Amino acid sequence: MKDVFTLVLCASSAVSCAFWVRSATAKAPYKAKQDASGMLEASISFKTERGHFDVLETAELQTKWNKWAAGFAAIAAISQAVLSYLPEQ
Repeated sequence: MKDVFTLVLCASSAVSCAFWVRSATAKAPYKAKQDASGMLEASISFKTERGHFDVLETAELQTKWNKWAAGFAAIAAISQAVLSYLPEQ
């Protein structure tokens, strides 16, 4: 039984790590948006040597990846807690 929880712990930790790396590096490209009258909508964006990015859409994208990372980190924490209460064999 400990092997199962150890496997779950290791796998969920690795997935959580990957999602947090993705969150830290995620950037949403800037796309000019027009309203119904043809006017450009206001936006917050920034330019780097790697491109032009939308700040608010980047925050939404990073939030999505952070939620997944936190979920898998919670699974890892629960697995660790269960492992600490399982009797030694």
